Amino acid sequence: MGVTIVHQLKPSPALSFCSTFLALLIASTFPVSKIQAQLRPSQQTAIEDVEKRTRELKQVNESIWNFAEVGLKEIESSALLVEKLKSNGFQVKTGISGMPTALVASYGKGKPVIGILAEYDALPGMSQQVAPERIALKEGEAGHACGHSGLGAGALGAAGSHPRARAERVLVDVRHSVGPSNRWRYC
Repeated sequence: MGVTIVHQLKPSPALSFCSTFLALLIASTFPVSKIQAQLRPSQQTAIEDVEKRTRELKQVNESIWNFAEVGLKEIESSALLVEKLKSNGFQVKTGISGMPTALVASYGKGKPVIGILAEYDALPGMSQQVAPERIALKEGEAGHACGHSGLGAGALGAAGSHPRARAERVLVDVRHSVGPSNRWRYC
């Protein structure tokens, strides 16, 4: 089995929002213990790993938020994700398709290959304080209006949980890819 984190150039924000909303809605109707009782060992292992790494993933999210780099210029964000992926045992290739901040990280071999989308670009002119209303951190600067800082960190968490599950022989293999966005419109 392989996991691949792929950053699309033209993802559908509406589809992503609807899928996330639907998953959260369904998950919120079940008690956590009931959901965990229905999980396979590989799923339980992955969840345990993400829970253990929550602090690290929150720090990655905050770092990417603070870097606030626009599409194809996510130098610090990309470097941080490369570092974290390598420390989780992934082989990382950078500069994919001539884009300096695009990358593919792979772990394992075989089929099926699991793909995980990771966006981590900020939007021009959307600087934002961590607040429930629109308050610029630096007026006119880039910022994460669509939460892509969280998408980058979340994809790292999802991909990073696989090696432990594989080591415990509850999963087979994984591949992972990540890249920048060239979208210049609001989500």
